[in-house]
Amino acid sequence: MTKRITSFTHHVTGEGNRISLTFSELDTNGLVTNTNQRMSFVVVDDNILNAINTINDFYLEKLEEQ
Repeated sequence: MTKRITSFTHHVTGEGNRISLTFSELDTNGLVTNTNQRMSFVVVDDNILNAINTINDFYLEKLEEQ
């Protein structure tokens, strides 16, 4: 069984920085066996938080260019 992430987002909640994602599951033949599965968690790893900040900074630069 293989899992493929189909979307993810970052948002700030009362608990902290949260990542939410959806994914699909595929069998060994590549057939989709399960879609639109969801998962969410609070980010506690500093490396991931730094990556989130890098992405946010990139988006802010893009907004300022417009």
